Amino acid sequence: MMAHAMTFGKPVVSSDLPAFVDILEKSEAGFYAKTDDEFVDKIVSILTDQKIFRRLSENGQRYVTEKISWDIAADKTIKVYEKFVLKPEFNARYVFAGE
Repeated sequence: MMAHAMTFGKPVVSSDLPAFVDILEKSEAGFYAKTDDEFVDKIVSILTDQKIFRRLSENGQRYVTEKISWDIAADKTIKVYEKFVLKPEFNARYVFAGE
């Protein structure tokens, strides 16, 4: 859901689960909160300060485009599979038989 929000330019406010904190620190696309009050404060600051909203929005979109887009995920997946695929090694010659 975080990636979807960032793709659409929406800043994120999450709990302080380590995985969420890691993504938000890497992307700089939102805030995490440890308490309910902090959660509300972060949402209010995003909704009332256009500079904060714009900065987080741009950061999120850039993060998705440069780090976790579907193209990037597909390329990384293919590279992992290529490590396990045995490529046949053989020498072949082409022979042409004409009429």
